[in-house]
Amino acid sequence: MTVERRELPTAIDPLAVFATAGTLARAYWAAPADDVEFCAIGSAFEIEAAPGPNRFDTVADALNSLEVVVTGDEQAEADADLGPLLIGGFAFSDSEDAAAGDWSPFGGGRLTLPEILVTRSGNRTWLTATPGSNLWPVVAASRHGAPNACATCGLADGSGTCGLASGETSGAGSGTMPACDRSASDTERTMSSGPGSSGLGSSGLGSSGLGSSGLGSSHLDSVDLGEFALPDTGSPRAAAAGYRTDDCYTTLVERALGAIASGSLDKVVTARELRLDAHVEPVAVLGRLRQRYPSCVTFAIGRGSQTFFGATPERLVRSDGERVHTDALAGSRPRHPDPHRDAQLCTELASDPKELAEHAMVVSDVRDALEAAGVTLDVAEPTGIMPLRRITHLHTPISGRLNHPTTVLELVRALHPTAAVAGLPRRDALDWIDDYEGIDRGWYAGPVGWTTPDGRGEFRVALRCALAGPRGASLFAGGGIVAGANPSAELAETSTKLEALLCALDRD
Repeated sequence: MTVERRELPTAIDPLAVFATAGTLARAYWAAPADDVEFCAIGSAFEIEAAPGPNRFDTVADALNSLEVVVTGDEQAEADADLGPLLIGGFAFSDSEDAAAGDWSPFGGGRLTLPEILVTRSGNRTWLTATPGSNLWPVVAASRHGAPNACATCGLADGSGTCGLASGETSGAGSGTMPACDRSASDTERTMSSGPGSSGLGSSGLGSSGLGSSGLGSSHLDSVDLGEFALPDTGSPRAAAAGYRTDDCYTTLVERALGAIASGSLDKVVTARELRLDAHVEPVAVLGRLRQRYPSCVTFAIGRGSQTFFGATPERLVRSDGERVHTDALAGSRPRHPDPHRDAQLCTELASDPKELAEHAMVVSDVRDALEAAGVTLDVAEPTGIMPLRRITHLHTPISGRLNHPTTVLELVRALHPTAAVAGLPRRDALDWIDDYEGIDRGWYAGPVGWTTPDGRGEFRVALRCALAGPRGASLFAGGGIVAGANPSAELAETSTKLEALLCALDRD
């Protein structure tokens, strides 16, 4: 395949591009710590794997058949984040019936080479696209921030937003930007019949196209998005009332402690699902998450009417083809608004024998898996504290050097699932989860991320996340259970983790 990459003359918000996608294949990734943010729309090449133990191999084998030729700008060619990229993820479980129901559009594993990839780093933006792609989403997003423009889709008349705009956001010199609503079906209609001059096939990205025109506003003059109201299914915050009570979950933890006491498990991660029968607008939540959790990666992957999104603090693996970086993350305490009490909680976490024992299991599991994959590990780094907005984790960075050519997907296969999201022994913990947990994790706690065609990339563990669609939303959280765990305390920990998303659902 051939793709063309150009640096655009003006900065564009990738989330504004994501907001135009409707029900098209779409993905979003914001890593503020790395100063990288991108949005992908459409599917030029897609690899899909059925659920099961071979899902990683199926995707890796298909990726080996892909050869991508990049034309256009040679600048920053070595920077893997600029594209072309294949973006997607994998189901948590390797069982044959994983990813059913609302998860069925995602399958056991999927990587997509998008038709349009918009990447921002600093004040610079790059567009990577396949020939003939309709660039209407980029044109629309280029008007983001214009006087009276919608903060998401960029339309200057404010008629057709996606919910990102709120009282929190103000336009330059225009006061508060209006918030409005737009249906996915209307977006698809507009894209399919969008202005032909925005396609790569007719104008390219060079002197006669987007490369010098500054994404002119005249392209949008004839576009009528219409006005559509979101379904009145109630407030997400109201729908989540009582989330700190879950007798089924405490019973699950008690059962896990019984398995640990019997000697059949050393650790198992138990998860719970919070179902909200209310409309959740992913774009609006993503905008709040990327602002409130700068040390996390905010991500979204959309298939049809379903969108899987969240803000995860845990890197599964990043590889540049020579060096490998990952994180061991286990053990936690809630944050406290009083600085003195917050410091006390951190001290307690760093000295708690139960938390340290759980964390040591995860560190040992990750190091063993990397060494088995052919990584020469660096000298072990000390365990520290990762403070987030509402929770603090024990954190140990782990890095090393590849001894032979190894793709990031091969490293993902070697590491997933870590003891931080499954347990130990790994196979026994997975079987226990399948037998007793009682929820369909789908892609929750699975690997999500991106890879270049030659195997560099980064995958994160999908935590602090939700699956949203027309019938409502499901939020997920879990905790590691080891000997000495208290069911009530474990329930409180999952509730704190759920709050990462709950507090981003409503503008207030």
